[in-house]
Amino acid sequence: MAITTGQVTIDSATPVQLDTSSVSNFKMMLHNMSNTDNLYVGNQDVTPTTGFEVHSHVYLTLDCQPNDAVFVCSSNGTHTLSWMKIQ
Repeated sequence: MAITTGQVTIDSATPVQLDTSSVSNFKMMLHNMSNTDNLYVGNQDVTPTTGFEVHSHVYLTLDCQPNDAVFVCSSNGTHTLSWMKIQ
């Protein structure tokens, strides 16, 4: 089992791709580190209107397939997302 971790700063409604390149199934864990702002998760076209909302200080686990890509964006502020990929 390989574990990769990282953090990314989200500061706009422009989608940011997380490190999700993989040739096998993997889990992606996301933790919204903000005290006040929500994140939105989806594909390359994710927006605050269309994305899956992740509230402040909440985490989400995704079961992903090979070549899946996870994108995140924000509707407000600048905050940090911590992530962990397990494959």
